Amino acid sequence: MVTILKKTHNNAGTWKSAFLRSYKQETGIDLSIPRWSEIKDKYDLKSVRKLEKAKSDLAKATDQYEKIKERIQLYHQKLHAEQEKNNVGKVGKIQDDIEKQKKNAEKAKEKINKAQAKIDELEG
Repeated sequence: MVTILKKTHNNAGTWKSAFLRSYKQETGIDLSIPRWSEIKDKYDLKSVRKLEKAKSDLAKATDQYEKIKERIQLYHQKLHAEQEKNNVGKVGKIQDDIEKQKKNAEKAKEKINKAQAKIDELEG
């Protein structure tokens, strides 16, 4: 069985106007069918997912930063308590812990800035 396909290349540019004319004739309603290039940004799921991920990253980094700040405050309280007791061994360890947490806070702050920059970029 041989199927002969009708060449439609010449009609490709006029399908939209022919369709709109026929639709109005049948229903009396004017349709507006935008071109893909006019609306593709609204349906760009990749960008939507990237924005959601950036917002999620921002929330996680902010939460992490707040927890680190709380931890640093607790270490400072422990530090003062051990200093009052003159417990030199524990004072040194607590000071090391505070420094580690400060470094972690800096990293978390960098993550916050990076996520915020990404959000600003995607929201334009």
